[in-house]
Amino acid sequence: MLDHTPDIAAEQNPPSQEALRVGELLKQVADPKRGGLAQENLVRTLREHSRASDRLGESVAVPGTLYSKTAENCLQDWNRTVTFLSAISSAVQTLAQRKSEGPLYAVDAGCGPFALLSLALALENDRIQVLAIEGNPASVERATTLVNNLGLSDRIHIILEDCTTCELPCAPDLLVTETFDNGLLKEQGVQILDNLAPQVGPRAAILPCEVSVECSLSSMSLPEAHMALGDIYRGCWNGDESKAVNEPLIAAGLLRGLYHLQLESSYHFPCGGALTSKIGSAISLKETMAVFRVLEDGASITVSHPPGEPYVYLESSPRGAVEVVHFIHCKTPRV
Repeated sequence: MLDHTPDIAAEQNPPSQEALRVGELLKQVADPKRGGLAQENLVRTLREHSRASDRLGESVAVPGTLYSKTAENCLQDWNRTVTFLSAISSAVQTLAQRKSEGPLYAVDAGCGPFALLSLALALENDRIQVLAIEGNPASVERATTLVNNLGLSDRIHIILEDCTTCELPCAPDLLVTETFDNGLLKEQGVQILDNLAPQVGPRAAILPCEVSVECSLSSMSLPEAHMALGDIYRGCWNGDESKAVNEPLIAAGLLRGLYHLQLESSYHFPCGGALTSKIGSAISLKETMAVFRVLEDGASITVSHPPGEPYVYLESSPRGAVEVVHFIHCKTPRV
């Protein structure tokens, strides 16, 4: 179990002027007119205040986490960032109304070098206490420097720990994790939620509350031919009612020619202020995993993907009926 319980100061220090500026920029990044400039200023500010000694360097590779520099670049996927910020704002407002007194405990699992979601949580409501958990030492060093420089160390507590196995010191009111690389291939968002979702408090908010990965084929020989195979993975987390579906998909009767194998990941959030299982806004990311050639008419392929493994497995029937021309995170045949 983690030995760090967030401290609740009797009189919590007000945010510094620089922290308040970050809070204003976070609210502006979605603005159609001011968003572009706000995004640039936010990235610049976070980089300036997170400069650490970097004695660990980027040579530290921790399984299931991103390099600190790679995680930094993820911030600039603004569609995803803005959706998470909006979901956090809605969830905190609802939780604050529901729990009118005392601290609101939040966990940011996989906070990265900028701890952006932790900052958004801490600046959304003065009662928020954030436990930010990160498995990459270089990212922990940078995030700690950032939080200290912004004067928010009494609200955000950063821990170096494995999010897939750790036990929380208390049941949080809100759990958020932005650890879903496209196709669930690199980061371990599924394993993180499987571990932490059962540890949240009653009626807690979990962001995201559902993840799905849809698999599809498109023919390069027949441009009009597109085949949606269905969800290769779907997970839903609602405390003790969490469930997952993960089954291989089959495409039968394929004609000879070149095909794209694509995965589209969607991350769903609770709808509005209800914080129920009803699904609201979503983020979708689509990527080609492989280009392959079917060598004989009538061939079938089976696609499978255990979450957390860095590969999609592609098998053909009859064996040898498919030739992979180009692949990204794809293997054939499965061993």
